[in-house]
Amino acid sequence: MKNKVIGVLMAVVMAAGLIGCSPAVNQGGDEGTKAAEAVTEQAEAVTGEKPVIKFGFTGGEIEEQAYRAGLDGAEEKFNCTIEWIRYPDTTTMWENLPAQMVAGTAPDIVAVTNENYMEFIENNMFLDLSPYITKEDYDFDRVTEVHRCWLIDDKIYGIPTDGAPAAFIVNMDMWNAAGLGELP
Repeated sequence: MKNKVIGVLMAVVMAAGLIGCSPAVNQGGDEGTKAAEAVTEQAEAVTGEKPVIKFGFTGGEIEEQAYRAGLDGAEEKFNCTIEWIRYPDTTTMWENLPAQMVAGTAPDIVAVTNENYMEFIENNMFLDLSPYITKEDYDFDRVTEVHRCWLIDDKIYGIPTDGAPAAFIVNMDMWNAAGLGELP
């Protein structure tokens, strides 16, 4: 029942990441947002409590501040509670996620990096978000080729948070010894 809320919250936070963590993202009352609000109302009616959405991420205070800014106002808008789960580093996150998924303790939303993601998709550990995220929720025309790794067989398994694949570190001694010339 939380899947629609999770999908819309993902779209909100990831779109915020793409445009600089503006909390004004997705304020338009579109169909996806209305559906998410209806789901949270249903969940509260059934359980008597607001749904808790667990948001996992790696990094320090700066990363947490960015995610909190991206989701500023989401708890009120979607009538839910966001529980923040910080992994100390990406290695710890990737090592713990499979066991957490089996135990049912994994975060509902996880800001992951591109390592290991295909294994999770192939083993049905990542949810196909396609049914939950519409063009109104997130403008996929803004997605660059770098982000197409999350679109598998026309299914959406992740939403990019930025426009860069990663950082490249070049050993210039080796580069120059290979005669590769100037860096591109």
